[in-house]
Amino acid sequence: MTTLNLVVPRYNEEVLPETGTRLLAPAERLTDVGEVSDKGRITFVNDGSRDRTWLIVDALHAKNARYGGVKRSRNRTPSEYSQDRAVAGECLCQQRLRCCAGESSGSMVAL
Repeated sequence: MTTLNLVVPRYNEEVLPETGTRLLAPAERLTDVGEVSDKGRITFVNDGSRDRTWLIVDALHAKNARYGGVKRSRNRTPSEYSQDRAVAGECLCQQRLRCCAGESSGSMVAL
């Protein structure tokens, strides 16, 4: 069965609760009708935000394990986004919580 994983870069975005709801609702509908597996996740990549973005990602994860996050230490250039997607994808494939490639460097934390 197909697994739907969404990776969404965010920077200073306190609208995440609304974004999360808008992404989760159709994903759950697809799961309910058997189109996709219930193992899918929505992973927000917090790109060095200086507001409450990471706290919001953490709160979303606490409410529903389908939400996850990768916290980067600084804002990335467009060419570096492919690294974020690769790291988030690795975390999803290995279904790790709070550990991820690159975390030991202090540049990243993952939920």
